[in-house]
Amino acid sequence: MKGILTKRIFIVLLLIANFSCFYASEPKSLVNEGNELYKKSMYSQAASKYQNVVDSGYVSADLYYNLGNAYFKANDNKRAILYYEKAKLLNPRDKDLNSNLLLARSKTVDKIQNIPDLFFMEWIRNFRDQFAVDSWSVFSIALFAIGLAGFLFYFFSLKIGLKKASFWVGSICIFLSAITFSFAVSAQNSQVKQRNAIIFVKGVTVKSSPSETGTNLFILHEGTKVKVIDKIDNWHKIKIPDGNQGWVKESDIVKI
Repeated sequence: MKGILTKRIFIVLLLIANFSCFYASEPKSLVNEGNELYKKSMYSQAASKYQNVVDSGYVSADLYYNLGNAYFKANDNKRAILYYEKAKLLNPRDKDLNSNLLLARSKTVDKIQNIPDLFFMEWIRNFRDQFAVDSWSVFSIALFAIGLAGFLFYFFSLKIGLKKASFWVGSICIFLSAITFSFAVSAQNSQVKQRNAIIFVKGVTVKSSPSETGTNLFILHEGTKVKVIDKIDNWHKIKIPDGNQGWVKESDIVKI
């Protein structure tokens, strides 16, 4: 009886492993097909392959970047911007990505000026955005571990010189750990509390209230990046870089 049960368990595990390998290899196969289509300048077809992988739940900065490139080449600028922005969340320091994103943004209709911040606040924000949330978290944990090790050396070392050095190393690393942790929290809050989105219609009239009868405030065009700061039913309150705010329908935007 035990032998039969063992064989059944083995068969089930083998089937699970086979299914896992199949589903793991399928995205890779679609990506490879997309790469080949892209090389042949079949950009819409390549984008379709990449999109199938994204829709299956696969998350990758490289995949988003490739999809953005395919959409850009296929003259679908709003989707190109969307996936460049998604890739930037995961890999903010990629020079090619940032260059392509700037190029795609240059082709949008709306040229909106940012409200200037205090120079040091802008410097801090730019420095924070050099790394993704996960990277700041890793930095914080690593620095905390080094700082903890420093204090352990301080308490257990018998040499005065080593005790002093360990104390300062521990103190500095714990301090830097707190700073990098605050950057991780700040970056996470920036993504969660103020979700960014891309205008996905040719043109949308932004309203003063979440209603068709609201006063017309201004018009935005496809590809423009906005911040979503509130929601009522199927209406979203958005904010643009120059500080202006208003309401658009949920169907007018796609969140990054």
